[in-house]
Amino acid sequence: MKLPKPARPRVPARPRIRRVSLAGQLLGLQAVIVLLVVLGVTPVTLVQNDVAFRRTESRRVLATAETVAGTRVLQTGLASGTDAGVAGEAERSRASSGSSYVLVTDAAGTVVHSSDPADIGRSVTRPGAGRSWVGVVTRDGGRAVEARAPVQAVRSGDGVGIGDVVGYVLVGRDYPTTWERLGATAPTLVIYVLVGSLVGLGGSLLLSRRIKRQTLGLEPEEIAGLVEHREAMLHGLREGVVGVDTAGRVTLVNDEAVRLLGLPTEVVGRPVQELALPDSLTGVLGGRAGADDLAVAAGGRVLVLNQMPVVNQGTRIGWVTTVRDRTELVDLNRQLDVWRGPPTRCARRRTSSATACTPSPG
Repeated sequence: MKLPKPARPRVPARPRIRRVSLAGQLLGLQAVIVLLVVLGVTPVTLVQNDVAFRRTESRRVLATAETVAGTRVLQTGLASGTDAGVAGEAERSRASSGSSYVLVTDAAGTVVHSSDPADIGRSVTRPGAGRSWVGVVTRDGGRAVEARAPVQAVRSGDGVGIGDVVGYVLVGRDYPTTWERLGATAPTLVIYVLVGSLVGLGGSLLLSRRIKRQTLGLEPEEIAGLVEHREAMLHGLREGVVGVDTAGRVTLVNDEAVRLLGLPTEVVGRPVQELALPDSLTGVLGGRAGADDLAVAAGGRVLVLNQMPVVNQGTRIGWVTTVRDRTELVDLNRQLDVWRGPPTRCARRRTSSATACTPSPG
C-alpha cells in the first residue's frame, strides 16, 4: 500500500512593508525642518524676551522708586530718623506697582524696611551714590531688575539740610524663570508651529503632485525599479542601442553597441563627432541621415542600422539607433551563392576506368 506523501508545511507569507509615499516623505521632511526651526527659534525668543523684560521693567521700577522716594512720608521719616509710615508707604507702592520687593535704606545704605524681615539691618551698596540708578542685580540666587532713587530732605534740622540725601528706595522685579518664560512664549511658538505645519503640508502636497505629474504618477522606488529594469534589459540585448540628443551628444549606449562600433567605455556625454567613426556611421548616429535597414560596412563587419526619433510631449529630444551585426548572415549568403553556382551536368561515359562529369554548356 502506497502511503500518501506528507503535506509540506505552509510557510506564512511575509507581510509586505508598506513604503511611505512621496507626499508622506516630503511631509515628514517638512515636519523635521519645522521642528529644527522651532528648536533654533526658542533660544532666540528667550533672549529677546529677556531683553524686552529688562527694558520694560527698568523703566517701571525706576519710575516706582522715584515716586516712592518723592513721598513726604519717606522724606520726613528718614530725615527725622523715625520709621513712622515708611513701612506702610513702601508696601502700598510694592502692591500697586507689582514689584517683587521694595527696600528702604538710610543714607549709609542700611536697610530700615523690607518686605523680607531678613533684609532689615543688612547693608546695601549700589553704584552711583546720591543719584538714581537702574540695573540687573543678583538677589537670593536669582536675577532681578532693580532701581534705586535717593530720598532728599525737604526740611532742615538735626544737622540735615534741605536737599540732603537721607536715604534710598530700592525697587526690584525678579526675572521670571526659564520655564515661566517658555510658558509665556509657548502661544507664539505654537502659532509658528501650526503655521509652519500648514504651509509645509500644503507645499508637500503641491510639490508631490507636480513631481508625480512629471513622473507619470510613479513613486521614487518605482522609478528606481524601472531604471534598473531598463539597464538590465538594455545591456542584455543582442543588438546595439545608441541614444543621441538633439545636440549630437551620446545619452545612452549598451555593451553590444560598444562592441560592434568599437566605442570607448566612457562614451556617454561625448559628441558623436569625437568618436572617430566612419562618416556614414557619424551621419546616421548624429541624426543627419535617417536609417531604415541601412547596411554599413565598418571595422570588418556588416552592420544594419535602424533609427527612430524620440519625442516627448510633441518635441523631438533625440534619436535612438539600433545596430545589428549581419556579418555572419552575409558570409552564409555568399557561401550559398557559391554552392548555387551554374547548373552542372554529368556526362556518364561507360568506360572501363571511370565516370567523368562535365558541366553542361547550357
